[in-house]
Amino acid sequence: QEADKFLDTAANDNDATSHLLDMTHHVIDLSDLDNLDDNLNDILDFSSSSKNNLPPFEKAILINNAGSLGHLGPCMNITSLKELQTSLDFNITSSLWVSTRFVRSFSQQQQQQQQQ
Repeated sequence: QEADKFLDTAANDNDATSHLLDMTHHVIDLSDLDNLDDNLNDILDFSSSSKNNLPPFEKAILINNAGSLGHLGPCMNITSLKELQTSLDFNITSSLWVSTRFVRSFSQQQQQQQQQ
């Protein structure tokens, strides 16, 4: 809901540069590492901009606002290795993987653009 509000505000901004912005947002389950790549494949298909008659992106910004505090307190209070692994996968592994895939996809799009 907050993302929708932000995007609506930015898209309706009367600033002279607002027409240059192409913003989208996606919601995916970062705790589901088994399906993360499939979800990212759909989202990070920058070649789809040419399919939709949009100009190639000059810049792309990833905003990943996912995270969970999970267990707060002394490490001796962590109840299981599974709890620790789940927290690390959600907060660290998935975030790093999303960033890696985003940079890789955008870089490929930029290289293809330069070759044309």
